[in-house]
Amino acid sequence: MADDDKGQPVVGDTQTEQPAVDTSEELKKQIAAEIEAKYKKELSSRDQSITKLQKDLSLKQSEEERIKQAQDNERKELLSDYAKIAIQGLGLTDEMSELVTGNSKDEIISRLEAIKNVKAQIEKPLLDKIKQLEDLVKIKQAEGAAPEGGQGSNAKIIKRAAFDGMSGDQKMSFFKNGGKVED
Repeated sequence: MADDDKGQPVVGDTQTEQPAVDTSEELKKQIAAEIEAKYKKELSSRDQSITKLQKDLSLKQSEEERIKQAQDNERKELLSDYAKIAIQGLGLTDEMSELVTGNSKDEIISRLEAIKNVKAQIEKPLLDKIKQLEDLVKIKQAEGAAPEGGQGSNAKIIKRAAFDGMSGDQKMSFFKNGGKVED
């Protein structure tokens, strides 16, 4: 019988071994599921943190961009005001300030200098012509003749202000022709 016991498996022994194998597999699956759940939770938490940080960074960048844009607009407005004031100083209209633009005060100043030079080149011949015409009018008045396009005077009498505006040669010519100065 002893031989029978060795050759044949004992019923109780196989039953205990079979559940142990199943338990070990179940235990491995359970541990794997716990580890997977733990890491999924950690990954989800990390993803939420990253998303929050990205939103915060985005808000910060857009706030910085808005501040930078506001500063840029203020700088442009100040430069525009500076150009308007400088144009008025040259005796030009405010509309002309739109011609004077630049990204810095130095650029505006250089453009204003160019405008000032052009203005001087245009004004000088005109001012010289105006002075010549005024002198001719004074001479005509001093001689008692009517200036071209004006009305004549009956006598060779002029006002003190007109006389004071004459050159020395004009005054001498005026008195030689019998002119008189009225105060």
